Amino acid sequence: VGGSISDWLTKRGVRDAPLRAATVFFAISMPIMAVTPLMPTAGTAIPMLGVMAFAISLQQALSPVALQRVTPNQMRAQTTAIYYFVINVLGLTLGPLLIAVFTDSVFQNEAMLRYSISVVSGGAGLIALLFLFANIRHYRASVIEADQWSSQQG
Repeated sequence: VGGSISDWLTKRGVRDAPLRAATVFFAISMPIMAVTPLMPTAGTAIPMLGVMAFAISLQQALSPVALQRVTPNQMRAQTTAIYYFVINVLGLTLGPLLIAVFTDSVFQNEAMLRYSISVVSGGAGLIALLFLFANIRHYRASVIEADQWSSQQG
């Protein structure tokens, strides 16, 4: 779905379609990520997890597309590998660490784990969203530069 929307935008002349669409999808999914851990029952949490997984997958599918759009063919595999390495290292180390810090130091109660997850998800999501919005203009310039470079090569 995310790729189809990005393709649709690209066909209509939106030069920064992958990143713009990813940013919009992330803006939609971010509040869902923050609210899902706060659901009072499993009956409400499980459907929210489904909605959250769908919403975040729209963005996650487009991030590598946006990256490859501005990367020369000879460097795409290495660039994608570095991208996945960095996001996994950060996500798998900082995410759980920050949740534990909030649970132990801020809330000081293991029963408040869901609030720690919500705060970390919401806070990290907001920071990421600000970075995405701030870089759309720069990304668009990179797309234009990549198009010029590509047309000179071919």
